[in-house]
Amino acid sequence: ENIILEADIVFLLMRKGFPISRNVRAQWMLEHLDTVISIQCSNSKTKEAAELEVASVLPKNKSGSWSPETSQQYLYKVTSTTSIIFLAHKYRMVFNLDLSPSLATVFTIPGSKRIMQPEIYVTIIVHTPFFTSPAQQVLVQGWLVTLDNVKQLTHFIENQLHILEEKVACVTAIASQQLENLKAENERLVGGLFEESNACLNKNNNTCLASTSLISPESSFINMLRYGMLALTLLPEHSCAHMIVVSDGIVGNTDVHVLDSVIQQLRATTIACSFLHVGSTYHPHCADGLVPYQELLHFIAKATLGTYMSFRPYPVDLNETEMNVYHKSFLCWQLYREVCCNIAPDYSNWHSKNSLFYEEKSTQLLQKKQIEDKVTCALSSLLCCRLREGYLIKSANVRDEILEICFVLLWRSSVLLEYVVTCPWLTKSLSVSNTIQYTITTEAPYEFLHDITCLSKKPLKSQYRQGVVNRFWATLTSLTESDSMLAHFSWFPEFGWTWYSVPDTIRSGMPVFYLSAYPSPSTVQLSDAACPQFGQIWQPVVSLNPLQWARWMHTQRVTLILSHDRPLPKHLHQANQSGRFQCVQSRQAAAVLYAMLKNWATFVLVENHTYVQFIYREADKPPVSFSLIRINCKALCVILNIAFAAGTEGVVRHNVVVDLLDRLSKLTLPNRPTEQKETPSCTIVHKSLEKILIRYERMPTDLSSIVFPDGTLPISTRLTPMFGGILTTSLSRYLYHNRWLWHVKRPLVQTIPGIVLPRLNITAIARILSTITKQVFCVNLILLVAIIVLYFTILTKSKVCQLMKIDLDYIFLLFRMRLAEGFNFTYSAAGIINMVLEVQMQGVGENDTTYPCIIQYILFPPHVMSNATLERDSASEEDTDEGTADGEISVEDAEGSGDFQIISEIWIEPQCGFSQLSVQSTATYMNRLQYHEIPDA
Repeated sequence: ENIILEADIVFLLMRKGFPISRNVRAQWMLEHLDTVISIQCSNSKTKEAAELEVASVLPKNKSGSWSPETSQQYLYKVTSTTSIIFLAHKYRMVFNLDLSPSLATVFTIPGSKRIMQPEIYVTIIVHTPFFTSPAQQVLVQGWLVTLDNVKQLTHFIENQLHILEEKVACVTAIASQQLENLKAENERLVGGLFEESNACLNKNNNTCLASTSLISPESSFINMLRYGMLALTLLPEHSCAHMIVVSDGIVGNTDVHVLDSVIQQLRATTIACSFLHVGSTYHPHCADGLVPYQELLHFIAKATLGTYMSFRPYPVDLNETEMNVYHKSFLCWQLYREVCCNIAPDYSNWHSKNSLFYEEKSTQLLQKKQIEDKVTCALSSLLCCRLREGYLIKSANVRDEILEICFVLLWRSSVLLEYVVTCPWLTKSLSVSNTIQYTITTEAPYEFLHDITCLSKKPLKSQYRQGVVNRFWATLTSLTESDSMLAHFSWFPEFGWTWYSVPDTIRSGMPVFYLSAYPSPSTVQLSDAACPQFGQIWQPVVSLNPLQWARWMHTQRVTLILSHDRPLPKHLHQANQSGRFQCVQSRQAAAVLYAMLKNWATFVLVENHTYVQFIYREADKPPVSFSLIRINCKALCVILNIAFAAGTEGVVRHNVVVDLLDRLSKLTLPNRPTEQKETPSCTIVHKSLEKILIRYERMPTDLSSIVFPDGTLPISTRLTPMFGGILTTSLSRYLYHNRWLWHVKRPLVQTIPGIVLPRLNITAIARILSTITKQVFCVNLILLVAIIVLYFTILTKSKVCQLMKIDLDYIFLLFRMRLAEGFNFTYSAAGIINMVLEVQMQGVGENDTTYPCIIQYILFPPHVMSNATLERDSASEEDTDEGTADGEISVEDAEGSGDFQIISEIWIEPQCGFSQLSVQSTATYMNRLQYHEIPDA
């Protein structure tokens, strides 16, 4: 018989290519608590690989014959003190400003000889606070780090930093010169510096800060986290997400609600946020007010299961196969991290003591019981909900067949909520509905406990302290509200309930609910009064926002681009007589999609909105789970929000999504007599297009620059509304983009005797616009000049000019040429067309795999450059409804009002590598190009 040893650390390897949520990881720990496990052989070929594979175990007390080579001959008992560490085959990481090359070394899992060489996809972002500049923030995206290319990566980053340094220096010089000019102007005022006031500064804001914007460090820190989350969504899915911020710690936050929102997003998306603190320790006598906010960094790192490290060059031997400090910090995922900062640097030579400075002592934390209650639900549902809310599993014990789990929520620095649940553990099943007892205890300093306890006796005069108390009670209120939803989900997956007993009328295709326009457009009402009990069960499900699904269910997303209706609208790129444009529609493709989902689903919750499919393990038995699809349409971009009941296995979820993708790929539009081949109904996009989709609702007011609303706005423009390009502002700091402006002036010809020249018409300009469309991105400048010169030559001849009324079908023909290259219409408003193409980018190595990259091409309608009078007149009309006006004047007025501009843009995801296009593609001119070379193709 094999010897049983008590396990100290268990290393679990997550299955490659499958979604393994935190809920599944926590369930493994609870199901194997006080049980005996064995190490699975890595060479064994099993029919169905497990979601979590026991890769290695370190025992507490090693016997004399135990060694990594003989570890598989022993059995190991998992106890409440056993640490569970999860490893993955694939990681996605975002480094801000720095990258450690030691991450690329292979290592062996402790306690075994198994070599781990995971795929690590890296994105590196830099931030330029205080002065904004047009410098690209993304140095590299999606680089697969290996031992062979890590030196190439660091060399590439070094070159990119030099380019960034030059751009920042240029902008800083301009800003410094503006400040010097402002100071000199103020000194010339009567009274000199004594007359210098805020009024004077505000008066010169337009001249000083119009071109160079200032940004506060607080805004920079929040943006750092936001751009990191955006970068992680663009890296390969089904991988462990990690954000590593390199900072000197001199950060802050002005809006606690924004910080709470960002931290909650990090928790909900399972992103571990770590900090690498650079610089020396804090020296009060030479800090000059620059105090590192270490408490904030510690809190965020611990709340998101990250780590906090003070930078020092830890010695790492690249030939060593043992786990180093970086592997343990960035590759090992745990349900709870006890210590954030594992190794403190030694600055004995720098350290100096000053007895006159008051040293802050460690805060003493007290406990106070807040709530003691019970809820009836399945333990798997409670696990899913609490983990998504940010609770961490600190410990789990089994005593007298009673399971006790201690959750911890780090609410703020030095304040945490301890959530202890107890339930019977006779069946050792997480899917059985039980009455679960729970106790909520607050652990915080005395001052905080006093504020939340004695508020009724003595109201707080401090608005800040009152806000903190209100936020605390709002957290407890949301906790009790989610318990009611957990109680409702207690019907699943118990048998005998009516959750899977679908009435005949519903099974035949009739929806359970319908959306009513009264009292609000999103009101859900029961469609059949004959099934009130069935509707009562499913109504909370359909009323939930997809953003809240993750608290109770497993969620995934599928992004589609629907094919546009044919023929295209007549006034797509040229306004009609009333100055309005038509939009690209996708009704035919949407009808095909809805019909497919209706056949796929077991029943329809809401027509063209929500669908439900039951998941069976055996055909003649009740379902064991269900999947839910909610459709969210943004013009031609459709997001399918897919949810699975809590506790659904990752393999089952993977198979359902694969089957759905296969069905979507086979959808086609109804054939027409003139079409020889089938037209796909939709295009599956592998990246999160909805996160980076550029959507213009109106023509931008300033075409010479793109405004940044992420805290970098000039003071003079923060209070003025922006009508165009609001959705593009934050993306402009991440995506690589170019904008081209072609100025078409009206001809000025003097003749004797005087004759009346024909007016410049937009239809003719549309021909030039179509020529630009034909050349996919940057048309040859000489060709463009030749076309414009030819146009004006014809324009001066009145007889020939009458023949220049070009049919708009020619424009649509050129759009079809673009569609033949693989582009798809994605969004249109006010005559502004967005077309998207997803190309494959091969890594820097010859044998590297390919990754998708999204290219967005935007074409604006002919833009009238009004004179000063027209600008004043239009300024008073810019508060019109965006859905009914486009900000342009009518066609008849535009043809005789002024010069024209033709505008086009390109937005490219900064994916590293070289584009790969098939030989049959008509866009082969983009083949083997880097993302920044595509606009000049």
